[in-house]
Amino acid sequence: MNENNLRLSNVQQKAIRALAKADARPVKQMLSMILKEGFYWVFNPHGENIQPYQGWPEEWKEIKKELEQEYKKAMEVK
Repeated sequence: MNENNLRLSNVQQKAIRALAKADARPVKQMLSMILKEGFYWVFNPHGENIQPYQGWPEEWKEIKKELEQEYKKAMEVK
């Protein structure tokens, strides 16, 4: 097995950092969300909110495009 496949690419790392920064919340708020929203998500058949807490980062459009290109390249049949 090629161990390079087990590491995040630079684009993936950039995406994770951007989303983590956009979704930063105080610890008390996170605990409250887990208790309140966690039960709602588990027992409610409706979808999830996938948007970061503070909205999408400005650079997200570019990062998303890079991630899509990387995904397409990885899925090409060789």
